Amino acid sequence: SHTPEQELERTSITIAGATGELVAYSFPDLKNASTITREVFFNVDGVLWNIYIYSGTDKSDETKLDFEHIINTFKVLP
Repeated sequence: SHTPEQELERTSITIAGATGELVAYSFPDLKNASTITREVFFNVDGVLWNIYIYSGTDKSDETKLDFEHIINTFKVLP
């Protein structure tokens, strides 16, 4: 059995000119190792987007930087 996920952060952000919701949470993976997931949801012209990244807690700082780069440079092409 898995322990329930623990929400670490929830905030509104701007991505691709839209307002999105960023959620970060921890959750044990299939081998019961602790992971951190960062996920953003946003709507562009009626299309709901979801981008996420996850890693073990040991790589969490690196993946947070990668995710922030993706969020800050993401564009929806016409």
